[in-house]
Amino acid sequence: MVSLYEASFLSGENENVLQVARDFTTSYLNNYIKQNKNDNYTSVLITHALKMPLHWRMLRLETRWFIDVYERKQGMNSLLLELAKLDFNYVQAIHQEDLKHTSWWWMNIGLGEKLSFARDRLMENFLWTIGMIFEPEFGYCRRMSTKVNVLLTTIDDVYDVYGTLDELELFTDAVERTPITTDALKALKEYPNITQLSAMIVRLAGDLGTSSDELKRGDVPKSIQCYMHETGVSEVKAHEHIRYLISETWRKINKERVVDSPFSNTFVHMAIKRARIAQCIYEYGDGHGMQNQETKDRILSLLVHPIPYMPNFP
Repeated sequence: MVSLYEASFLSGENENVLQVARDFTTSYLNNYIKQNKNDNYTSVLITHALKMPLHWRMLRLETRWFIDVYERKQGMNSLLLELAKLDFNYVQAIHQEDLKHTSWWWMNIGLGEKLSFARDRLMENFLWTIGMIFEPEFGYCRRMSTKVNVLLTTIDDVYDVYGTLDELELFTDAVERTPITTDALKALKEYPNITQLSAMIVRLAGDLGTSSDELKRGDVPKSIQCYMHETGVSEVKAHEHIRYLISETWRKINKERVVDSPFSNTFVHMAIKRARIAQCIYEYGDGHGMQNQETKDRILSLLVHPIPYMPNFP
């Protein structure tokens, strides 16, 4: 049942059968948890899946989480567990080497100090203001109300997805030794759907996690406040609507994964991963601007702290 639930999040637009499957399995799994409170291992897996599906999560971080849970399972395969720990620690060590060289390069190039207008972040000083972000089929007006006088700024959000992926296409295709087609270059200039949709997830997830705190600091209204103003609903209902928009945007992303595209699979997958990163960072609030403990713990477990293990020798 959990597998069917997870599979339902791979549905594209207008795949109503999988939506029915999602509704059914969600109801079934919630009831299972209520009736089987003593089944700790299965209940933990179900609760985790209901909170956010695997398709929306960062997979390497999810590997770290599952290893910890599997270790507490009665009757677990100790040899398989040891192999999983070794693999995770080995990959983590490679990431640490990458971080070491990247940090050394950034410190030595000194752009953060040499450029007075630059923040100490790679490839930032880019501002993109937009007044239209929601599609009509989402049930929300496409143009922001002029009464609110809103300029939605997506500084890091859109540029990190669009600009970085633009450069990433050049890099990944060079690594894969596949030529970049003229069609791909033209499509990049037109801001392709996969990057638009990925950027939308980043924007909406960020609004869910940060809008309240940013308003207190005097920032402009976000999508949540705009929807409240347009419809007169409560903040709780507005949050529910934004979560609905995120789900619908993922369905569009799923469709883009299988359509003919001038871009490489690596490019498409990186756009999807950026959306996953956004939902991870903002899952517990503002894990970017005001790093919370959950975000710090995740980074440490993923990149700093290896998994302790005791090898079993015959």
